[in-house]
Amino acid sequence: MPKLVNPFIHAGRVQGRIEGLEKGREEGLEQGLEQGLEQGRLEGTRQFALHLMLRKFPGIPKTATSLLRRLDEPQLLAFGDALISLDSASACLAWLRKARK
Repeated sequence: MPKLVNPFIHAGRVQGRIEGLEKGREEGLEQGLEQGLEQGRLEGTRQFALHLMLRKFPGIPKTATSLLRRLDEPQLLAFGDALISLDSASACLAWLRKARK
């Protein structure tokens, strides 16, 4: 025997699913945008720190570049502060190695 379904309840459930999907999609887009902006900011900070390091120490070994690329945002900001007072490529490389430990 077929199950009787109240058409109003069914319509309400369908509408609820649609609204839930739309809300989930909007929240997903918003979260994706926030993550993209955060990643872009981090990459910009990283590129700027790399640029300054290479300007100050043009002959620094390439290992410094790979070490710098592994720093997170707080470490990059600390590196920017330290870069002002670092007086040699070897001191810069030592700072980067210490930061990753």
